[in-house]
Amino acid sequence: MIDVARALHPALEFFVGDAEDVALYERLGGPFDVIILSDLVGALDDCEATLKLLRSVSTRETRIIVAYHAPLWEPVLESAEWLGLKMPQKEQNWLSTEDIENLLHLAGFEVIRRDWRQLIPRHLLGIGRAINRFIATLPIIRRLCLRTYLVARP
Repeated sequence: MIDVARALHPALEFFVGDAEDVALYERLGGPFDVIILSDLVGALDDCEATLKLLRSVSTRETRIIVAYHAPLWEPVLESAEWLGLKMPQKEQNWLSTEDIENLLHLAGFEVIRRDWRQLIPRHLLGIGRAINRFIATLPIIRRLCLRTYLVARP
């Protein structure tokens, strides 16, 4: 995916590495404008320590974007994995949006935006996109969405 991103956006720099590796941060230097943690927090051994490491490559203008699955969907995703409808993943720590927000706070980040998206993970006879765009964003319904997004700054 990084190769695709580089091809689509040649003016930007993309880096990939083990977020828990202290040596990675020394090699990368920084600071970075945007750091994306997509489906990562549940796989970390120590979420708070890793988030604190991100502070070393951040400035006040840096935005950390944390994308994760809502715990409500855990049984559905595990069933989809078992049925071969979803790529298998290693065992995850299922964290709520509030858990992730608290970990960001403990690491010295301020959450500036919370969002929920993707109520229907499939196209659903062509109406999935419309449902996700218009219905999934409604105040109470959005809390049922598959994906949780947090945007934070140091």
